[in-house]
Amino acid sequence: LTVDAYMAQHPGNAAHDRRQRQSVAVHLCGLYLAIERQVPFQKITAVLGRLTARPDWPLFPAPPSPHWLTVVDVASAVDLDDHTARVERWARSVWDAWAPYHETVRQLAAMPPR
Repeated sequence: LTVDAYMAQHPGNAAHDRRQRQSVAVHLCGLYLAIERQVPFQKITAVLGRLTARPDWPLFPAPPSPHWLTVVDVASAVDLDDHTARVERWARSVWDAWAPYHETVRQLAAMPPR
C-alpha cells in the first residue's frame, strides 16, 4: 500500500511518457486490488506483474480532487499497529482522490495482458 499510495500521488508527466502512464495505472490497480477486492498483498504483485506486459496504457490525468493524506501523516506513527492503520487510511484517501477513474482502473485490472 505504501508504494502504491506514494506513486499514485506522484504521477509525473504521464501525458508524454508511456512509462509514467504505466506507473500510474499499475499503482492505481494495486490500490484497487488491495482496497476494493481485498486481494492478499502476496498475490497483488503477481497480478501487477502480468499487467505490466501490456503495450498500451490509458492516460490518467492528475486526480481532480487531490485531498489526501500523505507519507507525513504516517511518519508520526507510534508503533506498528498505528503505522499499519495510518498507511491504510493514507492509501484509502489516495484511492478516493482518483474516484472519477475507478471504473477504468477496475476494467484495466480485469483485463488479461495483450
